[in-house]
Amino acid sequence: MATLVPVNGLDRVTVLLDYENVQRTAQRRFLSYGSDRGASGHVYPRRVADLIVGRRRRPSMLHEVRVYRGRPNPWKQELSAAANDRQAADWAAEGVTVIRRNLSYPDEWPAIPPAEKGIDVALAVDAVRLAAVHLLPRQGPATGG
Repeated sequence: MATLVPVNGLDRVTVLLDYENVQRTAQRRFLSYGSDRGASGHVYPRRVADLIVGRRRRPSMLHEVRVYRGRPNPWKQELSAAANDRQAADWAAEGVTVIRRNLSYPDEWPAIPPAEKGIDVALAVDAVRLAAVHLLPRQGPATGG
C-alpha cells in the first residue's frame, strides 16, 4: 500500500495486491476444510482495497487498486484462460488496474502445474516506481540552454 500526497486533508491510498497470495490466505483463513475452492474463496480486489482504506486510522481516500496475477496460456488451458480474462475484465470495469504475466509451464506439465513468474518483481517495481513518482519533488519542463 502506498500513501500519496494528501488532497483536501485525505491521504490518497494506492493498494497493490498479489492476487494469488491474497486468495490463498483468504481461503486458508475463511473456508472450511474440504470446501470447493474453485467455486468459493474468490477475492474481489476493489472490495479488499475499500476495506483496507476504510479501516485506516487517518482520513483516507482510495486512489488506485492494482492487482497482479498470472494468466494461463489459452493454448494449454483454454477454459482457465477464458475465466481469467473474464475476471480481469470484471475487475477493470470496477476501476482496478490488472497486471498479468503469463504462467510458466514446466516440461512435465500437466503432471506438474504451471507457476507464476515475475508477479512479485512486477509488484515490487511498481511499488518503487509509484513511490518515486509521488514522493519526489515535481520538476518543471526541461529547457535547453
